[in-house]
Amino acid sequence: TATLTVHSVTADNTYTCTVTSGQYSASESDATDVSIKMFDVSVSPEYAVNDVGSAQDFVCTATGDSSIDIMWKSSDGSDVTASANQEDYDSGARTSTLSFATLALDDDDSYTCYINFGDSESTEASAELDVIEITGLSSQGQEADEDATFDCSFTALGGTATAQWFLVVADEDDTEVTDTVTSDSGAGTTQLVLSAVAYSQTGEQYYCQISYDENSDGAVSFTADAVTLYVRELDATPTTPDYIHTGESISLECTLSVAAESELSSTKWYIDGEELETGITTSYDSGTQTTTYEDSDVANSEGGVYKCEYSFTVGDAISFETTVGVHLLTALETSYTNPTELSCAFEGTNEPTIAWYEGVNLITDDTVYTETPGSWDGSAITSSLAISSELATGETAITCKLTFADADVTDPIETATNVIKREISSV
Repeated sequence: TATLTVHSVTADNTYTCTVTSGQYSASESDATDVSIKMFDVSVSPEYAVNDVGSAQDFVCTATGDSSIDIMWKSSDGSDVTASANQEDYDSGARTSTLSFATLALDDDDSYTCYINFGDSESTEASAELDVIEITGLSSQGQEADEDATFDCSFTALGGTATAQWFLVVADEDDTEVTDTVTSDSGAGTTQLVLSAVAYSQTGEQYYCQISYDENSDGAVSFTADAVTLYVRELDATPTTPDYIHTGESISLECTLSVAAESELSSTKWYIDGEELETGITTSYDSGTQTTTYEDSDVANSEGGVYKCEYSFTVGDAISFETTVGVHLLTALETSYTNPTELSCAFEGTNEPTIAWYEGVNLITDDTVYTETPGSWDGSAITSSLAISSELATGETAITCKLTFADADVTDPIETATNVIKREISSV
């Protein structure tokens, strides 16, 4: 028995074993040829890092026999489905491609391609895939002089990643706007806070960049899509007179600075939380959105808190409220009876002080007049004036005048009538 051991096979080869005895040699037919085939497997790339949603391919090439099937498995030994083997008979090689059309975070793993030959022999090659996920990014809409906050969360299961925010600068290098945040645990968040944003900042764009360095080839950076800062500013707010009498008109207006009309999703008016459906006009011109609410005949019931509200496609709504006081003072009726009683009835949002006048003089004569002040119940009050038979004969002008302690109401209101006393002195 003769044994030939071939170490470190590097190529296919054929070896011939011949036997000789003394001066005699074996015939050619007695010679035995032994073929040795080299089987080899390689993967390209051996390492890859990519972000969630991207595509990634690994190509496994096997040489030695173009009929051998290539198989794939993950780190836990589970079979992984790959694309069909591609044959190349000219080179005696086969290839198999492991494709990820849309990477997910749980695709982060090592993958092995292998071939089996002989009774129990196999050869294999592995590739490492690291997947980065960036979440939490969204554009922000903010009212001027308030803070705007952007969050960028990242996950890198394979190791350490760093994150940083940048401001996009046209025709220049982008500007770093936050310190670098490093995560050793495979996940982290970097936050960008812009304090007291100004309307002039509207349209600024920021992006979050994740750097990952787990390979000798150097760090790989991933940049999330830029997000936009939208700033709006309420320029003019509703102004009202001190109060409105029933039957008078009201006109309220809000003006908003907003870079593009497309940022707005709706403009609405409310009274005490209930949406108003009529009397509203809205217009947009050169960065200014104006909305007006008008009512030409205000009823007493229409007093309350009015609110204009702007809603946007991005960011929170902006609103402004104002209280409209509507006063209803019931007119005094002319009286021809004696004695008689007059009632001064008021409804409104502000508590009044009620005084009675005879002509231009405050009534103080309690021999003729008896006043019952009444009490304020939060929305109404009635004061009564009883007039005795001691009233002088003829026509007397009586006025009920209301004044207000509220600093926002400076204009008094009044109602007047005539009390006519007729007397027959003789027959």
